Amino acid sequence: MIYKFSQSQLLQCVGDFKTHCIEGGFVFVESKKKLFDFWEKASLSESYTKEQERLLGEAKAAKCAELNAVCDSHLASFESSALGEIHSYDSALEDQLNLLGLVSAGIDSYFRCLKKGASLKENKPHTKAQLAAVYKDGLTYKSEQIYKCGLLKAKVMAAKTLDEVASVAWEETKSE
Repeated sequence: MIYKFSQSQLLQCVGDFKTHCIEGGFVFVESKKKLFDFWEKASLSESYTKEQERLLGEAKAAKCAELNAVCDSHLASFESSALGEIHSYDSALEDQLNLLGLVSAGIDSYFRCLKKGASLKENKPHTKAQLAAVYKDGLTYKSEQIYKCGLLKAKVMAAKTLDEVASVAWEETKSE
């Protein structure tokens, strides 16, 4: 419930309530119950409400852009154990096209990757089955990351307050 009271009475107010704004000499607060006799039921002004909606929209857009950037950073590479040990593979567009081309051609080939714990990438021989497994691992990982990003952005878009928007975060998991 929204209440208002004279700004001169502000120091008399203690308790569990949220202050929204001060306009025209009145303080506008939100509380589950009326805490003081001098509080009057009120509505927030249209200008205040529109400004809050604008700020919420900006916060949502910024948070979605942040989540997209985090997702993109996760999609820069992926891991596969197609060679029997975990290797990291780049997944820029050109890398994806090269891998898709090799899988489509159904041939054995060298492909660049980084063995876990190593410091330099190498062109390592892969069988067509290993290339197909790398491709599948890459698609699975990409799909999981995009799905996660979509869920988080849906949560952002459903948020009703700036605090709810701010609370949405890309939590790291052991597989990332």
